[in-house]
Amino acid sequence: MTSTDTGIIRVGLALTLACIESCGSTEPMANVSEMAPVAATSVISGTAMYRERLALPPDAIFEALLEDVSLADAKSPVVARTTILGPSPPPIRFSISFDPSQIDSTRSYTVRARIRVDGNLWFASDAAHPVLTRAPAIRWISC
Repeated sequence: MTSTDTGIIRVGLALTLACIESCGSTEPMANVSEMAPVAATSVISGTAMYRERLALPPDAIFEALLEDVSLADAKSPVVARTTILGPSPPPIRFSISFDPSQIDSTRSYTVRARIRVDGNLWFASDAAHPVLTRAPAIRWISC
């Protein structure tokens, strides 16, 4: 644990990845001649927890990131992210929408999360949470 300048203790966020859903558009079918191509999207859903019995201020920002962690000596590119302004008390439920065409089955992907307040990091996940290509026991739901 590390103490920040404001006296807040920074600790890890524990993530639980619930499922991955693969869904297309929910729009009703149109005349074939009027249809524009629609990119299919997929969703990674999960929850984040922190151990401290601490209410987050209303200006807190929760962010969950899907990252490509294939290269050990380079910054991990963010494939997709979701942001929640003023998150609820834990568990914080989140969903990250991403384009499955951006996923390479030969690469490794993880999800991490963080909570910032006034630009300062309060909480961050401290473990790798593999998803998609190297993830054990992830359930795919097709729509």
